[in-house]
Amino acid sequence: MDIFFTSVTEGKTGNDLPRIYMPMNTLLKERLGGRDYGPGLQLWFLMFVLVAPGFPGADDKERVTYKKKDRSTDLRLFLDFAAYKAGDAGMRQHLVYDCMMRSLHLLAAKKIPDFDSAALIADVEKIGTEQGWSRA
Repeated sequence: MDIFFTSVTEGKTGNDLPRIYMPMNTLLKERLGGRDYGPGLQLWFLMFVLVAPGFPGADDKERVTYKKKDRSTDLRLFLDFAAYKAGDAGMRQHLVYDCMMRSLHLLAAKKIPDFDSAALIADVEKIGTEQGWSRA
């Protein structure tokens, strides 16, 4: 399974966001890319959206789409702008991790055929705990 994270941000507040999620993305690809969670999902695509209230797109709905033909996801989830802006580096990392985990739980709720979402969630939680991404 391939894993790809990206982001859309506004202004200086989001400048450090790629420095947070890109190492997470790289590590998850290294550790989980070769694992078999079933043929139902081949790409976990997640876009972190970090924009201030009032910014164009800030009121858009989050996107949680599963593309059966491609066996891929298109997840576009918002990070809490105020909490991110006020947070230190550790808090920002927790917010990104929490959003990542929320994406997996949203995927699990879609009940994708031939995909072991519980195993993926457990594996990501384990890595998140080992790396200090989670608040646990």
